[in-house]
Amino acid sequence: MPNSNRGDYGSEFASSEVPFSPSFMSKKHSDINYFLIFIIIIFGVAIGNLISTFVVAKAVEYQAQQAMAEAAQVMQRQNREAQAQMNATAQRNAALLEQQQAALRAQRAADPNGVRLSQTCAEWRKADANLNSYTTQTELAKSCARYDSYVMTGIYPTAK
Repeated sequence: MPNSNRGDYGSEFASSEVPFSPSFMSKKHSDINYFLIFIIIIFGVAIGNLISTFVVAKAVEYQAQQAMAEAAQVMQRQNREAQAQMNATAQRNAALLEQQQAALRAQRAADPNGVRLSQTCAEWRKADANLNSYTTQTELAKSCARYDSYVMTGIYPTAK
């Protein structure tokens, strides 16, 4: 019969011994395999550690992917900005170069060699307009090509 002070523990607990006391455990439940419980606990802890390691690895992988994507976006933005700056610089340089070349051409056209070559070209143009012959057309082309070459390059043409 169960003792009313201790609650109803069943027939095996009807004795005067307290459950889970050393004398109770050693006598009545010696068939409990403590080694099996130990192995189950170790297995549970190991599985828990593996799962937590897997979750942490996935979280780190996600963070690494996000960081790489952000770095790629920053690099693309910086590349676009650098390209825009290079294009602007190239345009400024091209405009400056064109201005310098135009100034050099004007300077060459106004120097004594340029004036002399320009006058020769103009004389052959006038002669070609009056005579309209093969010779005047040929000499007009030669003299104007010499003038254009001198104005463009600054190298005085020699007669061939």
